[in-house]
Amino acid sequence: VYRGDFRHYLQVEGTVLPSKTIPVTAINELRWSMTQWVVDDGIYVQEGDVVCVLDNTYYEELRETVSLYVEQGHLSYESGVANLKSQYAELEAQAKNNAIQARLSQLDSLQLAYYTPNQRKIAELNLRKNAIQQAKLDRQLATMKIVNEAELKRLEMQLRQYQELEEQYSYVMDHTIIKAPASGMILLVNCPAMPSRKLMSGDEMRQEIGMIVVGDERHVQMEVLEQDVKRMESGQAVNFTFPG
Repeated sequence: VYRGDFRHYLQVEGTVLPSKTIPVTAINELRWSMTQWVVDDGIYVQEGDVVCVLDNTYYEELRETVSLYVEQGHLSYESGVANLKSQYAELEAQAKNNAIQARLSQLDSLQLAYYTPNQRKIAELNLRKNAIQQAKLDRQLATMKIVNEAELKRLEMQLRQYQELEEQYSYVMDHTIIKAPASGMILLVNCPAMPSRKLMSGDEMRQEIGMIVVGDERHVQMEVLEQDVKRMESGQAVNFTFPG
């Protein structure tokens, strides 16, 4: 038995965490995808290295389908332009031909003074008929021009929609290959289906794949019971023991 200072040692388990990290994530469209391949947890990677490859079968099928729609859209647009031009040209030819007939009838009308009453009536009726026909053709031409412009805009809009979808799916497919945003040690997230282990090839992943540790600074995170916190004071010595 001896007299001395009483020492109380508190032992708490914690986790060593990097102080600075850069997240490695997939784009929002790929937040639920199957990993075809992923690097091992804890290895060092260089900026630009491939760290994960995601399954892009679904978007590849969509892009192929939309590509067919784009091709059909181009053909439909070209065919529509040709048909509309042909219809407009045919109606325009009719209008020009009718205008020529009207001018000939006007030349004939100069001889109305020498016509019999019946011949004069027939000539006047022909003039009125040509004028009515010309007005009708002019209206049809104006209407057809408006209709053609609206139809071409519809075809252009439909083609543009398919092109935008194709670009969107191509963008997603380009981002199924995920590269390291910086150099450092990569720490993978836990598997969503099995939180007890890290993400592996073949697992379904969420948007976050992991993080890259930048720099050498670390910090320790630990939980202390409230009754033990009362026995701790600022300035007391702390010893850390690491199992690895």
